[in-house]
Amino acid sequence: FFKQKTAYEIYQCDWSSDVCSSDLSTVATVADADNAAGSLVVIATGVPTDVTITSISNSNGTVTANLAAGCSAFVGSNAIQLRVTDANGAFTEQFLNFNVTANTAPTLSYGNVTVPLNGGASNLPVSPTDNGTISYALAPGGAGTYTGGLVVNSSTGQVTFTNGAPVGVHTITVRATDNCGAFTDASFTATVPAVDYTITTTGNAIVATDISNNGDT
Repeated sequence: FFKQKTAYEIYQCDWSSDVCSSDLSTVATVADADNAAGSLVVIATGVPTDVTITSISNSNGTVTANLAAGCSAFVGSNAIQLRVTDANGAFTEQFLNFNVTANTAPTLSYGNVTVPLNGGASNLPVSPTDNGTISYALAPGGAGTYTGGLVVNSSTGQVTFTNGAPVGVHTITVRATDNCGAFTDASFTATVPAVDYTITTTGNAIVATDISNNGDT
């Protein structure tokens, strides 16, 4: 006797990520008139492309397993064929139905940053999320009007500025791409302020004058 559990959803993504799997969900219950339920052997005999079922276990007739869907798994209704076999070699097969939900793009955002003229600064993303893995890069045209040094860490998303220039407000755009190729672009402003002081020499003395009297010299 083989009873399938109610169908459920799993997400397309990196197989190494727990978010993408069913995490030992109960997938079926089994019973037999002549053998103890826990002695029945359950295996998968048919699995869709880019779907895995692992850690199949039968505990007193309750069958659990891990399910995961990769980037090329069919989105929508899927089925895995399961077989339960008793000690005499008799078996019954049943389909485990489940739904694969399409992969979603990463979430990404940054706060704005001030980069001193000819100086440096850095900016980290604000709590990026994805159900797989993320790599970061400057989006096409992502430096905008900024001409100083600009590097995006591919693993952390940290943006590092050097030699800040020119003076003004610049829009920077970073792209986060997940392991399935879905991506999100996020923009923020990098402001390079003008120099707020003048430097003059009088005899052997060098004098720095705060133009706006704000203490920045």
